[in-house]
Amino acid sequence: MPTKIVFAPKMPDPIMETARAMLPEGFEMIETEHDDFRRTVQQTSEFVQRLEAQQQTQLIRIAQIQMEIDLLKRALRERGI
Repeated sequence: MPTKIVFAPKMPDPIMETARAMLPEGFEMIETEHDDFRRTVQQTSEFVQRLEAQQQTQLIRIAQIQMEIDLLKRALRERGI
């Protein structure tokens, strides 16, 4: 999923074309007017918060799996396996 850059307010076409041409790979530009800026940023922020929550859940699960692996390794070492 591309990283989004919010560009506000919209500028004349030549400026916007230059901005789009300078956009790094993997980024997406969202063009908006001032009145829509707050809503656009809020939606982006909510999306990032949901994504961070999903990542935290995944990291917790990974940590649990790693702990289980460590316990199994310790048990095998104690038995000389």
